[in-house]
Amino acid sequence: MPHDLNNDGNWIQTYSGRPLFPGNPTSDSITLGDIAHALSLTNRFGGHTTHALSVAQHCVNCFRVAPKCYKLESLLHDATEAYLGDLPSPIKALCPDYKALEDRLYGVIAHLFNFAAKMSPVVHTVDLRMLVTEAAHLFANDNRYRWWTDEHWPEPYHVTNNDHGVDLSYWTPERAEYAFLSAFHSLR
Repeated sequence: MPHDLNNDGNWIQTYSGRPLFPGNPTSDSITLGDIAHALSLTNRFGGHTTHALSVAQHCVNCFRVAPKCYKLESLLHDATEAYLGDLPSPIKALCPDYKALEDRLYGVIAHLFNFAAKMSPVVHTVDLRMLVTEAAHLFANDNRYRWWTDEHWPEPYHVTNNDHGVDLSYWTPERAEYAFLSAFHSLR
């Protein structure tokens, strides 16, 4: 029997202790602290990299390279993953129900933090360039499986001697959470 996504028994408890109903999220279930904490403990690429890179660190790096008027959206573009988990994109593409949950939750988060409910093309490009940058630096470079070098992927950011502030070194979860919160508060 299929699950009723709005059923009272179908909720998750957040770090702050709030309930979040994935099928019917509300803004009173969302906190910046919960987002920062959960994303600092969530690995990119399903953990299949040479060292851990959290979604929080990814978001901070996106924030650092984004144009000024897109910094908030760049920082929070993956905030849904704090509540729904991070599925690698090839898996996400096979899960239309997940995408519907993600879109609804993204809308709630965007409304709460006052940015567009649909990701802007600028932030989408920042995110894709960061994805390629992370892949080029955090996967084994044995020249066998380098999907990020196909012509349809954007150029990576320059990490060595860069002036973007992209940092792909290992960050502890505590450092990633602090950097995420600091980036947010720098906008206020």
